[in-house]
Amino acid sequence: MNGTRKTNKSGKLVIMSLIGVFIVLLVGRQFLLDQTTEIDPPAPSHFPNRFDRDRATVQRASLGKMLFHDPLLSLHQQISCASCHQQAAAYADPGKSTSTGDLSVKTERNSPTLVNLAWKKQFFADGRATKLEETIENAVLDPKELNSDFDCIIIPRIRKNSLYSQKFRRLFGNRTIHKDDIILVLTDYLRTLNSFHAKYDEVMQGRAQFTTQEKEGLEIFTAACQSCHVPPLFHSQGLIASCRSGNQDINALVAPTLRNIEFTSPYGYTGAYPRLDSLLIVHEIQWAGSSYPRTVKEVAALKAFLYTLSDHSFTSNTAY
Repeated sequence: MNGTRKTNKSGKLVIMSLIGVFIVLLVGRQFLLDQTTEIDPPAPSHFPNRFDRDRATVQRASLGKMLFHDPLLSLHQQISCASCHQQAAAYADPGKSTSTGDLSVKTERNSPTLVNLAWKKQFFADGRATKLEETIENAVLDPKELNSDFDCIIIPRIRKNSLYSQKFRRLFGNRTIHKDDIILVLTDYLRTLNSFHAKYDEVMQGRAQFTTQEKEGLEIFTAACQSCHVPPLFHSQGLIASCRSGNQDINALVAPTLRNIEFTSPYGYTGAYPRLDSLLIVHEIQWAGSSYPRTVKEVAALKAFLYTLSDHSFTSNTAY
């Protein structure tokens, strides 16, 4: 009798488990078929409004992440977007002054970190792009980067790939895949690369306090740096004069973000500075309008403040 009861109980548990699995699969299927599950970056209160108001969806961003890490996008299928923008380095290219493209040709500038892009007005060091989508197209077509083509190379490869072709059909229907579809899913993934969980953000929200050294670094930063690296994003909204020759400003460039600078060495537009200290020491010599830092103590304090911009969760988050 006891054996019969145990058998019945076990049978009921198996049936309930199967029903639970069926429900999960059914919900998961509906989730995948629905491309309207929006991602709204939960930016903290000390952040301004986004310039890019387009909302990403989980489904498009997930597909974009797959393509971002897939060499399929490059001509010879040897490199991907992630080859030069590695998550562990806050989506920069660690240890490389300039990156290596599809033809083993060096890029002209150091690969920038990809972070908080919805809050940017201009992209690339020279600010030539005003929309995030333009950065995708440039990376694909540039001979020094992916060296590829949407219509002749990428779209035919996607059509031949059963997984990708199925995912694109689920998102966009049975119509022919267009380059704008590919750009959209990649752009949506980039829209998810947001960082606002550093110590600096905790201080701004009243949940932490700067150390004495960090406070000193903040004072130096406020006096010498923030006119170009504007808090809380710590990048410029527009071109700045990066160098001065006599009374003439030259090489007008966009000041890159300093968020997660701890992870993104080497530094400078051409990656000329392997360590942050080396950049800070020469900064007042090569950049216009700065009178700090002047001493080893000031350099250490400024560095300590800059490290409060490190968001360790950003280099390991795998949500999408």
